[in-house]
Amino acid sequence: MNLEEIPKLAVEKLVKEGAEDAAVSLTSESVKTVRYANNEVTTIYAMSTNKLSVYVGVDERYFYGEFEKVDPETVDYIAKRAIEIAKASPKAKIYASLPKGPFEYRPPKPYDKRIAKEEEELVDYVSRAINASLEVGAKRCAGILYATYVKRVLCTTGGVEAADEGTIIELSHRAFANGEASGHWVSCSKSMENFNPEEAGRRAAEVAVKALNPKQVEAGKYDVILAPMIFANLVSEMAMFASAF
Repeated sequence: MNLEEIPKLAVEKLVKEGAEDAAVSLTSESVKTVRYANNEVTTIYAMSTNKLSVYVGVDERYFYGEFEKVDPETVDYIAKRAIEIAKASPKAKIYASLPKGPFEYRPPKPYDKRIAKEEEELVDYVSRAINASLEVGAKRCAGILYATYVKRVLCTTGGVEAADEGTIIELSHRAFANGEASGHWVSCSKSMENFNPEEAGRRAAEVAVKALNPKQVEAGKYDVILAPMIFANLVSEMAMFASAF
């Protein structure tokens, strides 16, 4: 059986076990990673994972769990355990059934297949970021580069049977002007057109150079301007809190 068929099989098994609502998502991810330190690449490796996310609703009770061992043989066990745990749980104060289809979807956006295929090019991107930092005044650099391909398959009792593919390339780069002064910047994109390792290297080094010779300030209240990365981190946390999960 193809892995992509597992969500539909799991939903069928859950319904057979007594589920009133069920949603199963399979996320398959392939990641190529390049780590570097002291201006040199230290490690290159690739990793693939599969994760099954299962939601079950029965008698105004629910269960949600994630499973990393994904194969047809484990679906029966997962379905039975999910129903057992859901039935043993207290009733939800607020319970809503999954919406029923049919549904309409926007056409999927094309993903950048180059990100999923590139290998040797990843080391070149790291070198470009390092060289950009050194030109600005950094003494050494370290960081990590990810090139990720993801495919998600979703099936629900509401009639959803959908799949989506995507890619992302992420560079997290730190530049050091000395032992105390450092700067950090990133470049992240779903396509190669918007990926810019040189900018990440340059901006990280600019922050590091500005951090040289720090001065003491008096305690008190100050107005601050948050850099984009700081603000993005706060927004990311708030977005997670707003999620139904």
